[in-house]
Amino acid sequence: MRFSLLISCLLFAVLVPAVTIASPAPGPAAAAVTPPQPPDPKRCSVSTVGGVGTFDVIVTPPAGLVINFEDPVSGMQPPPTTSYKAIFSGNTATVVPLRRDPISGATVHFDTATVHVTLNLKLGGTPDTQLLILDPRKGARDEEVERRVKEALGHLEERANERAERILLEELAASGADAVDPDVSPTRHNQVVLRAKKVVRIGNRRLLLFSVDNRSGDDLEVKAVRIWAGGAGKERELSRPAYQLAATVHVNEEIAGAVAIPLKSATSMDRIRLRVELSDPERNVELGGIHLR
Repeated sequence: MRFSLLISCLLFAVLVPAVTIASPAPGPAAAAVTPPQPPDPKRCSVSTVGGVGTFDVIVTPPAGLVINFEDPVSGMQPPPTTSYKAIFSGNTATVVPLRRDPISGATVHFDTATVHVTLNLKLGGTPDTQLLILDPRKGARDEEVERRVKEALGHLEERANERAERILLEELAASGADAVDPDVSPTRHNQVVLRAKKVVRIGNRRLLLFSVDNRSGDDLEVKAVRIWAGGAGKERELSRPAYQLAATVHVNEEIAGAVAIPLKSATSMDRIRLRVELSDPERNVELGGIHLR
């Protein structure tokens, strides 16, 4: 009996094929969702004669229309206020339908300093939501304005130079000029040496020629040049003196400088104190007792 049952199981295994349950085939990968991009603005160019333009735009409630200009909007004639609301600010204007059935064919007018634009508001399926008004004359106009500005600045600079030279010559003719030693020894602080070289007088103006000698191991940037005038206990800082000095004093380099001494009535008894401030405050250096003579 057991033998017959074993034979039956073997025959069943041989004669009946195995059933394979296949896993479902993988479906296509889900595509990445790309957010909708705003439409490119509709571009409209005004005429090269007068800067005038009339354009048809499609309006579909409730979508609004944004109009961008190259210059600030200076005026507007709005469309019928029962159907549309129109506003402007700066270089941008907006037109929004107020009802589902606004008046078709209504017009709105905009003015800037250089263009006059009329928009015909027509009902349609796909609205124009952005409009860019272009003036093809703008590039040439900007170039002309830049040319005139440069020309005017050139004339102003020429006249300023002529006036400065005339004043300088008048002062030289009236009071002469000289250069004297400042009668003061150099000062040294943290491997930086400050020397007063000459006091130059041109008419009633005085200038100090000096030098900064960097004997430290680092390049130093010049931050400021300051001057004080007056005797001990009565010094006052002279505000914002004009000076010329290289921006950086390199290692083992001595650079020459000059500073105007803004004293309206300097006398031969006046003395000043000069201070050069550097990128390393520990190396700021000053020199006092400079005799103007």
